[in-house]
Amino acid sequence: MTIDAVDHRHAPPPSHSQDASAGTFVTTQETLFQPSTIAPELWLTIFTYLPPAGLRAVTLTCSSFRWLAQPLLFTVIDISPFFLAYSADRRIYRPRRYLDRTTERLDFYRSPHIAPAVTHCWVSPYSRTGFPARNPRDNLDPELIINKVMEALPCFPNLRHLSWHCIDFTANWWDTVRRLPLRSLWLNSCTIEGICLGALPVQHLDLDQWAWEGEVTNHVSIHEEHSSGVSQPILSVILHSDHIQHISVPRSDTCGRLLATMAAMNTLTSLRRLGVPVDAMASPYFIIALERCPALEELRIFNPFGEDSREIRMDYLPPHALPLLSIYEGPYTQLLDFGMGRSLKKALIWGQDETPSYCSPSQLVQVLRRLSLFNPTLGALHVSVARITVELLNVISSFHLLQSVEVASSDSASPLEVPLADGLQRPSGSPLTLLYRALRSARFPPKLENLRIITKLNHGNLDKHTQEREASTLIESMAHAHPMLRNIEIGYGTYWTGTYNVRWSRLGVPTDSDDDVLGRLHFTEHRRTIVFPDAQRAASEADNVNVGHSKFLAEASPAEKWPATRNDASTSSSDDVGEGKNKVLPTSSHLFKLILSLKKLPLTTGERDEPHPQVFGGKPAPPTIFLLHPSQPLSHVSRLILASISPAEPVISFRSTSRSGRIYQWSDSTDFGDFIKNVARASKFSICFTYNPRSSHHALAQSEGRVILEGEENEEHDDDGETIIVVEIPTFADRTRFLLRRLDLIKRKLESMEGLKHECDREAQRGARRLAMGGFGMLVVYWAAVARLTFWDYGWDIMEPITYLSGLSTVICGYLWFLYQGREVSYSSVLHRSISTRREMLYKARGFDIDQWADLMGEARSLRKQIARIAEDYEEQDEQKQDQESEQKVRTRDEADETRRTGKQRGPDSELQLDRDPSS
Repeated sequence: MTIDAVDHRHAPPPSHSQDASAGTFVTTQETLFQPSTIAPELWLTIFTYLPPAGLRAVTLTCSSFRWLAQPLLFTVIDISPFFLAYSADRRIYRPRRYLDRTTERLDFYRSPHIAPAVTHCWVSPYSRTGFPARNPRDNLDPELIINKVMEALPCFPNLRHLSWHCIDFTANWWDTVRRLPLRSLWLNSCTIEGICLGALPVQHLDLDQWAWEGEVTNHVSIHEEHSSGVSQPILSVILHSDHIQHISVPRSDTCGRLLATMAAMNTLTSLRRLGVPVDAMASPYFIIALERCPALEELRIFNPFGEDSREIRMDYLPPHALPLLSIYEGPYTQLLDFGMGRSLKKALIWGQDETPSYCSPSQLVQVLRRLSLFNPTLGALHVSVARITVELLNVISSFHLLQSVEVASSDSASPLEVPLADGLQRPSGSPLTLLYRALRSARFPPKLENLRIITKLNHGNLDKHTQEREASTLIESMAHAHPMLRNIEIGYGTYWTGTYNVRWSRLGVPTDSDDDVLGRLHFTEHRRTIVFPDAQRAASEADNVNVGHSKFLAEASPAEKWPATRNDASTSSSDDVGEGKNKVLPTSSHLFKLILSLKKLPLTTGERDEPHPQVFGGKPAPPTIFLLHPSQPLSHVSRLILASISPAEPVISFRSTSRSGRIYQWSDSTDFGDFIKNVARASKFSICFTYNPRSSHHALAQSEGRVILEGEENEEHDDDGETIIVVEIPTFADRTRFLLRRLDLIKRKLESMEGLKHECDREAQRGARRLAMGGFGMLVVYWAAVARLTFWDYGWDIMEPITYLSGLSTVICGYLWFLYQGREVSYSSVLHRSISTRREMLYKARGFDIDQWADLMGEARSLRKQIARIAEDYEEQDEQKQDQESEQKVRTRDEADETRRTGKQRGPDSELQLDRDPSS
């Protein structure tokens, strides 16, 4: 891709100028690098060979390079008016804001500095940069986007490529496209609406290709299986016998229409390359279309896409057809039809003997042997076979001018057919070893320069060193036997068991050393999985536990549950020795803080009596603190402890003691929050480190810091027992300290706002009451006026219609009020509405934030619920206190009921109780 330098001169960069006398490129002082020895036109040519990442790096080098390289980053206009589901019948539309973004992008592309660099326009539902998020409510009309694109296309003087997929051309769109200087056209599933006579002669044509990351794949798109492909009217206006040079179409029905169009045309004098599906050979127009292509040099017949395959017979190809054919890709069954009588230079052979597209080696050998008799000019041969045999390797030597050979096979561990002398047995060895023996015994053409073997054979449990040694022995033997050989590549293995690649290149320049260096050998290994040693696996799993734990603490809400799929096990275990007590403390959030002083834990199982205290600067290690979510299970807590103490491997369990002194061991699946809730009444629990599970069948007597086996106190233990650390449970005051502190702060804020709120509420109620009384006064005045005019001034004959109209007007006004408010007209609703309106006006006028008040009230309510839930955990501890409070509340309610019935108070104590809020 090149861009004419003349197109850039109408917008010279502001940071540099051309020195006509010196003939060099002069930059300003802000430029970091001055390319004064190379003309900008040459730099522009160099930049076209850089990848996008290199271009972005060049734009950061200096202002001159930024001005030259920046347009090359915008060579493609990528527009997706809609997306396709798996069926092309259903479209997924874009949001309305996409039209604005597209307009802004097109305006940028049309700027004088960027427009000359645009060479490709991509209008397709297949995005080149990935699919964004989709919303079913998006309903942007695709024609609006395409109209914007059509308005911008004439502004790009160097536009050469157009990709147009799954969109039918209108007459106006086609008239715009055919006036563009296009050389390459890629069409998918489209037609022309109406009658259009304007031709579009292009040189490169791709039809109904599956777009993968913006590239041609020679396969049919799965999204367009139910569409009709490119129509006949399109083909009739884009095929021009004097311009078209390349055609590629993998779709069968589209190819049938293409061949029919080519058969009806005159001679295609410029067509050089043609790619069609394998079903095209059965078309009655296939041979006729080939006869219309006397200049065809390359014919590619794509292998079938899918598991289904069938034998296809082709009509007779006349000897005078395709006189210049030099490259053939297709089934080996038609190799003689296209190879005999023509000077083939390159053949890419596949077959349908085995899926997906592999040849039978025995039948392929017969075809190649016949071809070598009539066409010895073959220079490159690529074959796909089911198995590699020595007979196949030897028949390749019959092509004396062959320079490049590539053999791809699907064979597995089956042995190769190595010829043996009479009376000898087949040597044993791995399939890879048999392949190397076959390559050493094979005869290759004398002019062979490149050899590539790709197979699925396994190495037969050979270690890497042995594989490297066998590969080097083979390469050395072949390099001496074939002095013209320049490159050898051997790939073997599968994705599941690991793939290996051996690459050798002969040195182009001889060395001055005494040894005869033949070349460089590269041996690479690609494995799907990596097996860690025990220590590395333990460290890796410990890291997984820590990372998953930290992420959950950072992202989980108080009510979220620890996912059951997070089974980040860790088997490493040792001890961090520290001083201090072991406690569970609350935090200012919903988390718990577990503080463990791992004081005396054995280093390993066999060193139980030798503690391993870690020291930091001469002092014992500090206690370890774990932040725990209430929904995390005890098994996860155990893994966190194991991840922080290594290399010992104890079994960690959690135990509690009942009031009767009985010990209970809790299941690892128990949530830490539920565990704390149940052991809160005992004020402590134990964490047991078991160093030999065999001792679990003994009776245990628990003591502080150690468990001793009963009956064996004075004997040498065969097992190592347990180590116990006792952890204290926080009291009710400790667990609610932060909650009560926050609740007290909220209460103070509410008290500071309560006075202003009550004042606004009272004034709003008084205003509503005055409004109601004013309405009553107006009704009284109305009644008095009607009575005066009726009985004293005018009489009933005149006032009767007036009273009717005034009453009906009142009803109409009430109905309009009902329609406006959407609620029933009543005294309570009108009063409530007037109070609310007046109250909101007073809130805004006096600076009262009602939203903050509601948030504080909701937060206070939530804190009270949390405190109540925590109080349930300590129900048995505070049972006596709660009973006394319950009796006091019952007595207060009884006295209040009696006072309301009799109107008498029982004394000052009763008066005090009535004034209190029972719920406080």
